[in-house]
Amino acid sequence: ARITKPFIVLNRFELARGGLISYGPDYEQMREIAAESAYAILVKGVDPGTIPVRKPRGFKLGINENVARSYGITIPPALREAADYLIVEEK
Repeated sequence: ARITKPFIVLNRFELARGGLISYGPDYEQMREIAAESAYAILVKGVDPGTIPVRKPRGFKLGINENVARSYGITIPPALREAADYLIVEEK
């Protein structure tokens, strides 16, 4: 089959749009970090230059089984179990 889309993407949104596997930072966690920093700056008056850079502590793995099925790819059970989320269309 001719592949016309990226197989590996960064997030759940891109996965739902046709990616096979997503692996990227935990965006919910990144939003919390951003909100805490904004609160510190805007409400508490903390100097932005004193706020340390924080990295996400976790990454999320997602699998789109519909795309895998369309290309004849079998997802190993261990990879399915390791996934944080699956996109599966029951037929």
